[in-house]
Amino acid sequence: MQKVIQDWNKDGGVLLIGYELYRQLSLKRSSKVKKSRRSRKPDETIEVEEDEKTKALLDEMHAALVKPGPDLVICDEGHRIKNSHASISQALKQIRSKRRVVLTGYPLQNNLLEYWCMVDFVRPNYLGTKTEFCNMFERPIQNGQCIDSTPQDIRLMRYRAHVLHSLLEGFVQR
Repeated sequence: MQKVIQDWNKDGGVLLIGYELYRQLSLKRSSKVKKSRRSRKPDETIEVEEDEKTKALLDEMHAALVKPGPDLVICDEGHRIKNSHASISQALKQIRSKRRVVLTGYPLQNNLLEYWCMVDFVRPNYLGTKTEFCNMFERPIQNGQCIDSTPQDIRLMRYRAHVLHSLLEGFVQR
């Protein structure tokens, strides 16, 4: 994989990579299981050299994938980045690329926070922070959908849903 990423970084082109591998490489995590201190043998200097080589390779791949990263990022199965605290979402948010596309066939209309996460990846802070989004859109929309919602709650829900739709219609394709 190292050679593929080095060639892609040098020559350009298209790099297809899965979410898990991208997460490991961009967060500089080795997939190799480390031995405990008790099980180490006298050849510990060899392991230290291997760890240094692994760290250097991970740093090099991190630089290629994150700083500056690709010109264009297309995330298929975009619903996988629906949780802003998940390590995959955090790894993807590090990419410095300004051109981002998320594709999903997963119905997101029932969970506005999942929707916010994907929009926030494509256009960071366009809908504000997570807290701002919850206060402005999620809570009023949810409050207006309850069986005991007042007419004022329902009116506010419709207005906020309309505003949200208007904000997103320029770049969200259904």
